Amino acid sequence: MFVLSAKVGPRMGKWVLPVQSAGLAAILLMFTACAGSKPAQVLDPATQYQRALEDLRRGRYAEAIEKLQRFISTYPGSELLPAAQFHLGEAHFRSKDYVNAVFEYQRVIDTYPASEWVDDAQFQIAESYFEQSRRAELDQTETRDALSHYRLYLDDYPEGARAEQAKARIQQCRGKLARKLLLAAQLYHRQGHLEAARLYYTDVTMTYPDTDSYFPALLALGEIAQAQGRHEEAVRLWSEVARDCRDPELQKKANRRIGSAAEVTSD
Repeated sequence: MFVLSAKVGPRMGKWVLPVQSAGLAAILLMFTACAGSKPAQVLDPATQYQRALEDLRRGRYAEAIEKLQRFISTYPGSELLPAAQFHLGEAHFRSKDYVNAVFEYQRVIDTYPASEWVDDAQFQIAESYFEQSRRAELDQTETRDALSHYRLYLDDYPEGARAEQAKARIQQCRGKLARKLLLAAQLYHRQGHLEAARLYYTDVTMTYPDTDSYFPALLALGEIAQAQGRHEEAVRLWSEVARDCRDPELQKKANRRIGSAAEVTSD
C-alpha cells in the first residue's frame, strides 16, 4: 500500500514523497492538473474568421489557409462563406501559389454567383495567370489565359472598380504577345528566311498595331521589301516609321534607309 506523507521539508514548500509512492504521486498530480485546467474557449464564427484575416494581413499565409479551410468546412451555412472563400484564394495568391489561387477564386464564382466577391474573384483569376506569364521568348499560354480573363472581366463589369487596371493589363499582355512574334520574325530574318520573317512581321503590324513592336516590325518589313526589289513599298514603310514613330533611334534608322534608297534610285 502506497502512503502519501504530508511532511514538509525544510525551506522546500513541497510535498515530500516516499520513494515507493512516486508513481502514485505522478498519477495524482496529473489528475489534479487535468481537473484544474479550464475548458478550451470556443470562439464564435465571426471571431474565427477575423483571426484568419489577421493572419492574412500579417503575412502568415499557411496559418490563414488552414483557418479559412476549417472555417469553410465547419460553418457551411455562414453568411461569411463567400468572403472566406475569396480570402482563401487571396492567401494562396499572396503566397504565390497561383494554381490553387485560381481554383479557390473560381469556387467563389461557381458556388456564390450572387455574392459581392464575384467581380474581385474574376479579376484575381486573371491576375493569377498574369503572375505566371513568362518572358516573351518563352511559351505564352499563361499570358493568353490572363488576356482572356481580363477581357471576360471587362465584358461582365465594364464599369467595375478594376476596369482601368484590367485595360492596362490587357495592353501589357498584348505587348508581350507582340514581342513574341517580333522575336520569331527577327530570328527568321537573321537566318535569311525572308518570306517567313515577312509573314511574322506582318502579323505583328496587323494584330498588334498599338504595341511597341509595331514600328520595329514596320522598319524590318521595309528592309525585306527593299531586298526583294520592291523599292517604293520599302520607302513607304520607312516613311511611316520616320513620321509617326516616337522612338528617335528608329526614326534615325528609317531616315537613313530612305536616304540610301534615294541614292540607289538616283544612280
